[in-house]
Amino acid sequence: MFDRIGGALTIDRLVEGFYRRMDVLPDAKGIRAMHAANLEPTKNVLKRYLCEWMGGRSFIPPKRAIRGCASGIWASKSASLNAMRGCCV
Repeated sequence: MFDRIGGALTIDRLVEGFYRRMDVLPDAKGIRAMHAANLEPTKNVLKRYLCEWMGGRSFIPPKRAIRGCASGIWASKSASLNAMRGCCV
C-alpha cells in the first residue's frame, strides 16, 4: 500500500495538509490547542507512524506505539477527521 499511494512524499503532503487545516478549521481549535506551538516534532511522529501503518519502514518500537494510542490526541475524533479531509486534494 505504501508504494501504491506514492510513499513518504504522499504521507508528508497528507500530514502537512492535516496540520495546516487544523490551524484554520473552527471545529479543530480544541484539538489544535492540545499541541505545542511548534508542530515539527508532532508532524514527524505522525509521518513516521503513517509510513509504518501503510507498509513502509518500521520506526516506532511496539511498546511506544501502544502507549501513544492511549493519549488524548483523539479526544475530538470528528475534528481530526474533518481536518484530514481535503488534505491531499
